[in-house]
Amino acid sequence: MRRILERGDAGLDRGGRHVERAADAVQRVDHMGRAVAPAEAHAGDKLTSSRIAQKFGLKTAQFLDRATEQGFLSANGDRHALTPKGEKAGVEFVAKSRFGPYFLWPQEFQLA
Repeated sequence: MRRILERGDAGLDRGGRHVERAADAVQRVDHMGRAVAPAEAHAGDKLTSSRIAQKFGLKTAQFLDRATEQGFLSANGDRHALTPKGEKAGVEFVAKSRFGPYFLWPQEFQLA
């Protein structure tokens, strides 16, 4: 993580303060160009399988296996598919991506 300088108010030169965060962190801004909140903080954001697995202290494969056992996904060989139960829980399947297909999980998703 690289340190970046963040100004308290872009219009006044009251000095700056150092804030540790990823240099590529995107922020929302209001119509005046002032930072409102980090983009990552939106309640509607979803997590990739690897991120939600980390949240539960699991490896991605372990998380996918548990989600399959609980009926959110179905397995066909080494591929997984979304089930109606998964759709109802808010899980999304993204087929087209430069990283290949993946699932997006609601931040509040819970495994039993």
